[in-house]
Amino acid sequence: MGAKSPDPIRRLVYCFSSGISPSQEEANAGLEEVPGLLEEARRQGIDVEEVDLSKQDEEKRRALYEQAAAAAVRSHCGIHKIFGSRRRGYGPHFGREAPALLVYRGEERIPAEVYPCRRRGRVMSIRDFLKGLPEAERSFEPIRREDLARLAEIARGALEDFIRRHPRWAPYRERLAAIALCQGAACHYLDGRTGVKDFDVWLFFSEIPGQPFPYRWHSRYDYGPSRFGRTPGFWGLGRRVDVLGRSLKISPDEDPARAISGYLASRRKSARHLWEKAVILLDPPERLGEIVWEGRCGSGQQPGDLASPAR
Repeated sequence: MGAKSPDPIRRLVYCFSSGISPSQEEANAGLEEVPGLLEEARRQGIDVEEVDLSKQDEEKRRALYEQAAAAAVRSHCGIHKIFGSRRRGYGPHFGREAPALLVYRGEERIPAEVYPCRRRGRVMSIRDFLKGLPEAERSFEPIRREDLARLAEIARGALEDFIRRHPRWAPYRERLAAIALCQGAACHYLDGRTGVKDFDVWLFFSEIPGQPFPYRWHSRYDYGPSRFGRTPGFWGLGRRVDVLGRSLKISPDEDPARAISGYLASRRKSARHLWEKAVILLDPPERLGEIVWEGRCGSGQQPGDLASPAR
């Protein structure tokens, strides 16, 4: 909120060696698709430079590796296990057995990102990064039922990650009342015009007396490469998924739509920013896509209009 949007991608530099076959490592997955994806980036107006390091001297390769190392620090990702460390010959695999892509934004002379890289225990390949282009502030692709199911899966995984790190909250696994898509993406599901900047997914629980679910819990996940593109400046390869949770003073068998509607209608401070926009059920699975709350989007009904059947 209020954060400065990252500069657009201005230039891509693809480093490879025509005389060396890339290794069969996870980081090199999909390299055969990269030339076509680079051509697509050119059509999007991005300057693309392809550098064949087998035709360059070692000084040039080392200079590019140093830029890659600086980009890795800036973007909080690891590259040493992919390219080798500086101490072992300035990333001896850089641009050789492991092709590399440097990503420049705005007018900066140092790249903002480098691929492939390892971030949050996950290898992000050049192919997957390029498939996330073009970056756009919002995607206007329609949200389908299979996308809703994917978001529910991400949310359930987020809860399991949280419980694994904080076992004392494990009882809330059995208190999950509903998962819902909220905010702008929920409006976009209804009207197809709002656009998707990111996905806000909320988990609602039946509160354990004396042990409310931590209201500050907020995790960020990657939707992954998709037709929605990539959230600009995000660490992942697709749209950002913000996962949040709230426990409500409801019985465990409370109807999910009624529980959420009551929470929103209460106009409590924590519910106000959800009240203006739509809420779409993602879980229980049999009610996937049910419209719980339309807010000021969708059909134009006023906030407080309740649930419609799943679309």
